[in-house]
Amino acid sequence: MLGAGVVQAQDSGSQTTPPAPDLTVPDFILPGQDSGVTAPPSNGTAPAAGQDGIVQDTSPRPPPYEDGAADAPGGVVRVLDKITGDTTDLTLDDGQTGTVGLLSVTLNTCRYMVANPSGNAWGEMTITVKDMTGPVFEGWMIASAPAIHALDHPRYDVWMLRCTTP
Repeated sequence: MLGAGVVQAQDSGSQTTPPAPDLTVPDFILPGQDSGVTAPPSNGTAPAAGQDGIVQDTSPRPPPYEDGAADAPGGVVRVLDKITGDTTDLTLDDGQTGTVGLLSVTLNTCRYMVANPSGNAWGEMTITVKDMTGPVFEGWMIASAPAIHALDHPRYDVWMLRCTTP
């Protein structure tokens, strides 16, 4: 076994360190979601005392969304009870709440791409469990990638299936 256990040294002078990641820019913003960060006013004035110079953009968004998305009147959410193995599909209108066992799912809004309505959907949901204070999940779920922002619960899995289109 010639050469076994031999380690070749590398020239340390040729190594470059990768640039540090820019942590000021969010990695993932869903369509229609505002990052909340805008440039400070360019009038040359400094921010007032106690302000950090970040200005919240409160201007209304013009419909339809610039990214080609549209609001749907509702959507379909699937709930899996991991103890019994039962799945239940909840067809909900925007703002409607459906209940499966101890779990209540409110679909706040559902969005889809106008160019491909059957391709992907994302829904903003609030999920609560009976006798627990506050929601166990609040946010967006993406139908094609449910693990990106998932409900973390010992008994239930919930994921977005699709929007109901008009």
